[in-house]
Amino acid sequence: MFEPDLRRSVRLRIYLVRHGETEWNATDRMQGRSDVPLSPRGVLQSKAVAQRLRDRGIDAVYSSDLVRARDTARIIGEPRGLRVVEEPLLTETALGEWEGLTEADIIAAGKGEALRQYRADGVNCRPPGSEPLAEVADRMLQALSRIAERHIGGTILIVGHGGSLRVLFCHAIGVPAVPHMRSFRLANGSLSLIEYGPHGGSIHFLNDTCHLATLDEDEGADR
Repeated sequence: MFEPDLRRSVRLRIYLVRHGETEWNATDRMQGRSDVPLSPRGVLQSKAVAQRLRDRGIDAVYSSDLVRARDTARIIGEPRGLRVVEEPLLTETALGEWEGLTEADIIAAGKGEALRQYRADGVNCRPPGSEPLAEVADRMLQALSRIAERHIGGTILIVGHGGSLRVLFCHAIGVPAVPHMRSFRLANGSLSLIEYGPHGGSIHFLNDTCHLATLDEDEGADR
């Protein structure tokens, strides 16, 4: 497996953002690599991330090639005059034949036991036609290396996905992505920060959603 060495004399800070919500997220459909756009709430979440980072210097914005990530990145980058750089290797994990389905759909199709096995062991029991996690880890680390080569230091932002971004947290703390990537969870519109320096990587914070609190309060007032 590809293993980049990101130790460096000048510190590189990397903000990681999971894209805003889509309608499939809201209805618990398996999304994978299906190119589903942001929902209205997802747009608001993306704007909240932009507001959260308004006073933070960012040198470049990178994104997965899927529209939900690109649009999230654009909402964050445009007010700063930053063009979003697409990196296809940052795309989400493909979930094969289960993309677009809810758990109820899968069970109704007679695949309830396969679903149970997937939930219990998502490394070895994959949906039919899905991407192996080892391949996800390999391409995500290649993407990280490719992006880091363009920046000696400074601060960059990467917008990606709840499945594949987890590889980068594992790399930052020096543990194998498979199986440990499944120990992390990222909410839509969440913000995380990793840093690389002379001694390697570290996680400063993970899955921070405090900037979304006002959205939740507004929704609660409408109920």
